[in-house]
Amino acid sequence: MSSSLEDHLLCSICLDLFTDPVSTPCEHIFCRVCITKHWESSSERRCPLCKTSFSVRPDLRVNPETRSMKNMSSSEVQCDVCSEPKLKALKSCLVCLSSFCESHLQPHLTVSGLKRHQLMEPVENLEDRMCPTHQRPLELFCATDEKCVCMMCSVLEHKNHEFLPLKDAFEEQKASVEKSMSENRRRMLNRRQKMEEIRAVLEQSQTQAETQMQEMVEIFSELVENVQSCLDQYSEIVEKTLTKHEERAQALMSELEQEICDLEQSSTEAECLSRSHDPLLFLQRCTALTPPVRLKEWSSVIFKRAAFEGTTVRALSALGNDLSKTQRRVQEAELKRVQRCAVDVTLDPDTAHCKLILSKDNKKVHQSDSKKKSPENEERFSESCLVLGRPAFSSGRFYFEVQVDEKTPWQIGLVTVSIDRKQQVTLRPSAGVWAVELGEGEQYRALDEAPVPLSPRRPLQKVGVFADHIEGVVSFHDVDTGDIVFSFSGCDFTEDLIPFLSPGTRSGKNSAPLVITTTTVEEQDMSLQDRDGRSQVESATHPHKRFGRKKVKLATPPHKRFGRSKEESTTPSQNRKKSLGSTEGEVH
Repeated sequence: MSSSLEDHLLCSICLDLFTDPVSTPCEHIFCRVCITKHWESSSERRCPLCKTSFSVRPDLRVNPETRSMKNMSSSEVQCDVCSEPKLKALKSCLVCLSSFCESHLQPHLTVSGLKRHQLMEPVENLEDRMCPTHQRPLELFCATDEKCVCMMCSVLEHKNHEFLPLKDAFEEQKASVEKSMSENRRRMLNRRQKMEEIRAVLEQSQTQAETQMQEMVEIFSELVENVQSCLDQYSEIVEKTLTKHEERAQALMSELEQEICDLEQSSTEAECLSRSHDPLLFLQRCTALTPPVRLKEWSSVIFKRAAFEGTTVRALSALGNDLSKTQRRVQEAELKRVQRCAVDVTLDPDTAHCKLILSKDNKKVHQSDSKKKSPENEERFSESCLVLGRPAFSSGRFYFEVQVDEKTPWQIGLVTVSIDRKQQVTLRPSAGVWAVELGEGEQYRALDEAPVPLSPRRPLQKVGVFADHIEGVVSFHDVDTGDIVFSFSGCDFTEDLIPFLSPGTRSGKNSAPLVITTTTVEEQDMSLQDRDGRSQVESATHPHKRFGRKKVKLATPPHKRFGRSKEESTTPSQNRKKSLGSTEGEVH
């Protein structure tokens, strides 16, 4: 066996020839003892080569092919004539169908009749080397039928076929096998490298996901706190309003009860007096009858229902303001993050359509009404009024900004390097274009497969363009507000990306230029900051456990007293629990 074949039969754990070779479910081969000891010494069940993990110890499959090849490479043929102990055979005879050591081989070297026997390197199973049809040695290889044959076969069953001596066929096939083995090793190496690449990207994705989840937990925790604070504040307003209303009602009812008592007393005295039939006694007692106290004119007293209308609307309005502030803060932090990827982009005059005029520094472009004379070249756009930026970007992240001001209309974005520059360019992702525009009708649109109308908070003055090759994202930002205008996600970038600008003229009424500006990034912490200036987002090296996000619940809701019975409604307000956090329940 060749050394390369021997290498193919080495166990990657013990680095020796396979002993009792077995294969794992991932089809890698090891010695049974080696892989068993490897798994016993580790708490995890992983393949030592590809790192595939198994939840339980897998069944090992016996690998007879490797075992057979190993036997071919390492077995020692013994002399068939020697008694024990048998010596190593020096030659095998295809006529005698036996193998002989140096001593027992001598007759074949000296006796004239035996000298004609065909000798070969010692091998086992000599019967397998005889033609089963003619009982003659297999000496030729039939290239037509791809099988070993004897001399009789070559003139009978395989007549007129193409033959090679066994040694020549062996060398040829051996070279082919070694080439195949080399190719397999190369393929395995490539696949292992691809696995490592995928594993590295997966780890990056997991880290980014954990960081993103951590950031969202912090932001939404703050929002929940804002909701709770707003709920507490306006619940307290409702409580105080109701308390004052109850106190006034209680005072009025107490006053009414007192007048009722006075009237009842006066009525009782009058009733007793009315039973008297003695005129003198009646008149005497009548003058002594206790007059009722002065009574209030209750018809003028109006007790109106407490006014709670609009409280919920005001609470939601206040909450909306807090949400807007948080949203702006997050968007500004995101803008600063992508601005850190800013690159210096200039316009390439060799690509500009003949109606486009570039500034001397190749930072501004506007469209003229007439074509200018420009050198013809393969890079120049001939049908679409576009100009490309430079450089092209093949990997990583990059960001640049374009001043649009009052310019109408315009189109800006990214194209692939292979964009057809001699035909009308179709502006959509399937054609290799990711762009936004301000159209003739002053309508902002994202040029997706079906254009998407956009509604920025105010007219765009400066647009930031960001791309991430790894995440497959192209996003457009309002630099003044920090808003994300639109984001293309899930993009598969197979080519270099190049910035492009396309200024319109609005039928000659607006020839203002589009300007590539210098991005200024403030040197400050890009993480979100809370009201006290503390970082709300921890480092990605300390993520939550499998996002480990904590569930955030609103605190206890307002009192259940708003669903109380009529009997409870007259309970004095001072007997109520006033702490909004002292009762249990849920906010619906």
